[in-house]
Amino acid sequence: MKFRYFFPLIFIFSISSSFKQKSLDLSEFSKKQEQEEFNDRVLAKLRVLEDYFKMLSDKNIKDEKADEVIDAVLNLFIEDALVEVSSFNQSEVQQFKITEYCERLKLFKYSKVKIAWTNISYISDLKRNNDGNYYGTVDLEQKFEGYNAEGQKVFSDKIEKNITVVVKSFDKYVIKGREDTFWYIYFGDIGVEETK
Repeated sequence: MKFRYFFPLIFIFSISSSFKQKSLDLSEFSKKQEQEEFNDRVLAKLRVLEDYFKMLSDKNIKDEKADEVIDAVLNLFIEDALVEVSSFNQSEVQQFKITEYCERLKLFKYSKVKIAWTNISYISDLKRNNDGNYYGTVDLEQKFEGYNAEGQKVFSDKIEKNITVVVKSFDKYVIKGREDTFWYIYFGDIGVEETK
């Protein structure tokens, strides 16, 4: 049990967040295959993020390992990304920087937490902003469950969320006389649409 989180982290770090697009205008996914490839990469990163959040919520995780997971989460986000938090127990939607949100996950009062993302919708298109990056949104439903020390579920809710996806060009360089562009996929703000 000492290496409980070692193998998942190795697997997660091995997933690349960059991809090469050859002469592709990201504002128009003209080919279905290109759209599907992009959606697959976004979905893979969402699953990685979901796993990280589960790890941080686990009361058995050591502080040192939790800090490593938080660093990995921050690498998935643009700087200063915000996460909105809501609950049907409170009407107010709160906002936290992604770092604060991760720290809060570590401090949950529940002995066990389950977080699952379902009904994930794909990005229909990306729009270029003045900063040169492309932006889109993914909608999903988050199911949260908290359990006490006896293993009984004491809290649950479902929240419809939206996650901003940011695509940044990373570099252009020449390989055997050919110039290629690499793009990195990051997450931006996570917003709340509805709490059930």
